[in-house]
Amino acid sequence: PTTQLYDNIHNFFTTGFSQRHTVDVEGGGDVTTYRLSGSYFDQKGIIPQTGYQRLTLGLNGTVKVSKKFNI
Repeated sequence: PTTQLYDNIHNFFTTGFSQRHTVDVEGGGDVTTYRLSGSYFDQKGIIPQTGYQRLTLGLNGTVKVSKKFNI
């Protein structure tokens, strides 16, 4: 009854958290089209000093060279 108990599990783990943000821009005309996208992801783990971050960028487009050929 006099033994002191410690709650190491409750003091060690924390609440996890994640968020994601995405932006896309798209446009063009009769001859050209384009699309630019960006994404940011952030995750904090339940164990201290753990997590994951990612930044993604993308760019693509087309150009109509002739009636039958696109680049």
